[in-house]
Amino acid sequence: MEHIKNSIVNYIVSESIAEPGTYRFVLPSYPAEVLLNIGKETDEQLKRIHDRRIRLEYGVACRLGKQWYDSGTPKEKDCFLRIREKGWYNDRNNLTSLRNKLKNPEDDGLVIILAGYDHIDDRASLQDFFHLDQEAIWTMCLRKSFKPWIINSIRQYINPEDSESDISNIADVFKALYDFGLADLLDISRYLESQDFSVAMSGKDAYQLVLNNLTPFKLPAMIGLSRRHSKKAFHHYIIPAQEFFNYSMFINETNRKKFKTRIANYLRDNEDELDREILGGFKSKEDLVNTLRDYIINRSIDSSNKLRNADFIHIYERILG
Repeated sequence: MEHIKNSIVNYIVSESIAEPGTYRFVLPSYPAEVLLNIGKETDEQLKRIHDRRIRLEYGVACRLGKQWYDSGTPKEKDCFLRIREKGWYNDRNNLTSLRNKLKNPEDDGLVIILAGYDHIDDRASLQDFFHLDQEAIWTMCLRKSFKPWIINSIRQYINPEDSESDISNIADVFKALYDFGLADLLDISRYLESQDFSVAMSGKDAYQLVLNNLTPFKLPAMIGLSRRHSKKAFHHYIIPAQEFFNYSMFINETNRKKFKTRIANYLRDNEDELDREILGGFKSKEDLVNTLRDYIINRSIDSSNKLRNADFIHIYERILG
């Protein structure tokens, strides 16, 4: 999860070099890999500052490390062992003792980072530590926009300056997911790093790639937003999509009859075949419509799963709207 790690490290380092002094930060119980890399990157960046000497004191909560060692995945256990080798694991469960560390006279600064807030017993003693939780990262580091993460994800393949509108659209998607509680910063950082943006030739391609892969957030494809088939923004479709796929939109018999009539009218009034992007795996418009009808009438799980790959914008606005 490079994006969230970079945001945290950049903030800590920039704050720490502003002027001499002692800087105290506390981090939530982030994944082992994230906390290991935060320690490594912060240490490396502070050591690269040639005109001043800033010492790092880093400690990971005892109970968090024990959890990784006792029941973690092989990757978590490996990260834990590396944290311990670095001397960053507080095996005596006295993590808050680090708060009393003093800057040495020969040092220009001291950075104290405590990691694993959720696993620290004496949290009340950390009042003077700056809490770099997800809300602080969102507000202070990202300034409530995912644009920096998106630009870093695509810049190797696409010129960001030529794609400002599409980058803004992608950022709006992730902001909505975050605001609606469908993803936290870790989820979005992980998602961006899992996408293969090398297949994108333009910002629009990158936007479509995201709209076609909303499954991790339990949402259907919404490729129609990139084709301006709706003037509404992404966030307007989150609740309708949830109501569609949890079937609450169709529980009422009157609604089912209404939508069946609209489906019939759609077939009668639209003779043109749909393109592949809208069909999302269906062979034809009739195949899509028949599957939609089956889902509404029979609450078919199989039909529901197939419909997730078709363009929800077209289904909701053109067929059912």
